Amino acid sequence: MDVNASEQCYEELRSDYFIAVSDFLDLVDLEGFPNEAGGERKPWLVCLIPEAAQQLVLVGGVQSKFSLRTIDRVWRLAGAHYTEMELNALFLESIQGQSLDPIFSPAMRGTARTSMEEGDDEEPYTAVVALCTALYEVNVGQGERAIAELKLSSMGWGDFTQVLMRKLTADGHASDEDRELALARDLGL
Repeated sequence: MDVNASEQCYEELRSDYFIAVSDFLDLVDLEGFPNEAGGERKPWLVCLIPEAAQQLVLVGGVQSKFSLRTIDRVWRLAGAHYTEMELNALFLESIQGQSLDPIFSPAMRGTARTSMEEGDDEEPYTAVVALCTALYEVNVGQGERAIAELKLSSMGWGDFTQVLMRKLTADGHASDEDRELALARDLGL
């Protein structure tokens, strides 16, 4: 696929994602947050609202023993060095063959809902939209099939910070501190 076709494909995906999120938020405005039995209401979309996803990235990163300063630096650096389309491709690659159950678990939806209700005014990281579009594409592509039957390893919100850290390190954009942290995490230290 050439670059123009890739860009057009990504723009269509991004547009579809924002329409889905907008429709979801319109439904929320009318009926409150959808419950689990909502059918077409797609409660997992609460995790893919950019402001909520940013909060989940921060929560997941802290749970994975990253400092908030490191998480903030890594996500801002990634947004400065890569286009949304490049980041989307990176996230898609990292998601392949992984279970997204922990990403969209009721606990994560509850955390996202709480974050949204608090009304965080901070603009989401540029890289968060690329992550959201990748998660949206994979989740819609997987449809309603039972992921648990596939025995896939699970991916959590904290893993995305690690993905970005590895990419920044590999491309020479990471600081010495981040390179050391990436190596230590890869070694399980």
